Amino acid sequence: MKTKSSAKVSAKWVPIFSICFFFLGMMFTNKFWGHLESDNQLITQRRREQELQIIAEDCNSEKKKAGDQDKNVIKEVYKAHESIQKLDKSISMLQMELSESRSSGERKKNECVFGNV
Repeated sequence: MKTKSSAKVSAKWVPIFSICFFFLGMMFTNKFWGHLESDNQLITQRRREQELQIIAEDCNSEKKKAGDQDKNVIKEVYKAHESIQKLDKSISMLQMELSESRSSGERKKNECVFGNV
């Protein structure tokens, strides 16, 4: 036995239902995609923060290396300055000894020359 259903939707209501369900779907989709976009934004923001932190750490380590190199350069300059001062003192002492030896040599010559007269 076949029963005919008397509940048919008229052709006028089909476009109205279609439009209503379309807008209902758009509202649901906007809410759903809105959450996903904010999550993606949070993830990308965290990635950027991590990248910036890594870059900052690299910069700090490079600054420390540069600071260590600066300290080493300053130490080397100080050592070179001390060496130059020592060499200057030794040169002045050698000059004094040379002048003394020349003056003593001239005295001996003068004594020999004047002593023979």
